[in-house]
Amino acid sequence: MAEGLLPDSKLAIDVFATPSTWTRMPDDPMQVLIVPVPDGPEKAEVLRLFRLTTPASVHVKGVFYVQNLALWRVLICAQEADDVDR
Repeated sequence: MAEGLLPDSKLAIDVFATPSTWTRMPDDPMQVLIVPVPDGPEKAEVLRLFRLTTPASVHVKGVFYVQNLALWRVLICAQEADDVDR
């Protein structure tokens, strides 16, 4: 294959890198990991926005990240395809 037709392997790895905030994932990309969002500005903003759409009687028991490597890769591919279309 001609040089330059395949992306640099480091670039390909970086494109699929998970966010730095993720908890280490199991080796199986289909596994789902539910992780509590720690108290702080991000959680406060999520709760603020959620409360804009719910009655005052609704009580939030927790805010969680849902980590799934397979879905993350689908999202990255969709974003890359969208960038190519522009």
